[in-house]
Amino acid sequence: MSSEFEKNIFVPNEIIKGYVHVDNSNCTINCTRVEFAVQQRFRMNIANKTVFGEGMHHAYSINKDLVEQNLTGPNAGEADWKREMQCDLSKIHYEVQATRKDKKKGGVKKISPEDRFMMASLQPACHSRWIHNEYHLVVKCSYDGCTCCSNLPDSDMQLSVVPMVNPECFGFQPPGGWAPYPLGGFTVNLAHYKD
Repeated sequence: MSSEFEKNIFVPNEIIKGYVHVDNSNCTINCTRVEFAVQQRFRMNIANKTVFGEGMHHAYSINKDLVEQNLTGPNAGEADWKREMQCDLSKIHYEVQATRKDKKKGGVKKISPEDRFMMASLQPACHSRWIHNEYHLVVKCSYDGCTCCSNLPDSDMQLSVVPMVNPECFGFQPPGGWAPYPLGGFTVNLAHYKD
């Protein structure tokens, strides 16, 4: 099995295209399913320090397919199976509340439309000490029959998500009678003096 992707950097509203080729000519069982998915790999580490200086560490991890496309794979002995597969990133959408509690004053604070737009779409990767979140393009094959003694063909490529801004926040027209005038220039001298 081989796979080819157009690119590995996407914005949250793009359609990812992958080209999958499976050669099943030397196999005696059918490939029942070929899956193309965007997989999220999330890991969170938690460290607690006790009074006596000993630490307790907990870890939580999950691999989750966010969007996927499944096709029936090639039959046994089929040599040249090629397909274009797609995943639509705009189907990954999170519900965001219009308000949130203000930690300082305890009241309710509105979330701006720009922030709600950014929070609702697919988030960029995060690689920190405690939280690790990344995305992968994954192609997996499933076969009819017992395959527990062999490795199944698959492919895996990390993808990057570039955040995009809300298009509704652009294109504003200045109000009538708006007449800006230049304030003049200034000069800044940046110098580095060694001690």
